[in-house]
Amino acid sequence: MDTEKCKALLTAVHTGNLTEAARKLGYTPSGMSRMMDALEQETGFPLLYRSRSGVSPTAECDRLLPLIEELSRLGDLYKENAEAIQGLDVGDVRIGTAYPTYYSMIGKIAAEFSEKHPKIRIEIEEDYSSSLVQGVEEHRLDFCVISRRDGNFEWIPLPKDHMVAWVPASFPLSEGDRFPIKWFEKEPCIELSHSQDTDNARAFRACRITPNYTKTAMNAYSAAAMVEAGLGVTMSNALFTDTAGRSGVKVLRLDPEPEVDIGIAIAPKDQLSPSALKFREFTVRCMKEHAEWFRPKESTSARK
Repeated sequence: MDTEKCKALLTAVHTGNLTEAARKLGYTPSGMSRMMDALEQETGFPLLYRSRSGVSPTAECDRLLPLIEELSRLGDLYKENAEAIQGLDVGDVRIGTAYPTYYSMIGKIAAEFSEKHPKIRIEIEEDYSSSLVQGVEEHRLDFCVISRRDGNFEWIPLPKDHMVAWVPASFPLSEGDRFPIKWFEKEPCIELSHSQDTDNARAFRACRITPNYTKTAMNAYSAAAMVEAGLGVTMSNALFTDTAGRSGVKVLRLDPEPEVDIGIAIAPKDQLSPSALKFREFTVRCMKEHAEWFRPKESTSARK
């Protein structure tokens, strides 16, 4: 099976639109349509529902998607290894981070790496730790900065993080005081990222706390705004404090204080492309030569 057709199908499914998929891959819309027709003829049944609003996978296509994704990945790996044998320094490295604080570290590594390997393209995305580690296991990502999860990957530890309480500036505790974690059961509490397997949700479970959720925020930025407005308190990573910091938010240490293991999850060496393997080796070398890059600046208020 033509792996380029597999990639085209996956792009069509992801975008939900053949014209947009064609644009992303550099094909004409008619060329993209012919490619999908040829793939369906080769497969023996329809793979896409087509309508005025776009395309979506058929039930049969859904069953084949894991195999199609693997064929597409192997096609890319074959091409990149063949180019590496010819001495061509090209390819893609896909990176994810759950913590905006680490963009600085990733940016510095990427900048130095790109000076040495200018034709290797680096893609960076932000998501939750559980989603990112799934991306590593499904070969959509090579490298990600996350809080520790179970999975088949190499783990390189970074400095630990800890959870803190965000409260309105008028809250009757000084910044040097500790916020008893059980207070989340009585204070109006803002839920961060409903239904996601976040660090704060894990910390609540580990401490057997059932928060008194009265409001929900989509991310740390909106949670900080809601806390500043006096709508409640919340728990978040100390790493997010500077990112979502506001003058009307007081950051308090917790009692007890849940710690979070932070690190770099990398796909196993035998599953990495030549370019991703080079990036891994470069990152490990940077950890030895530039240790300061891997220590994110924590908010001074969170350290009190």
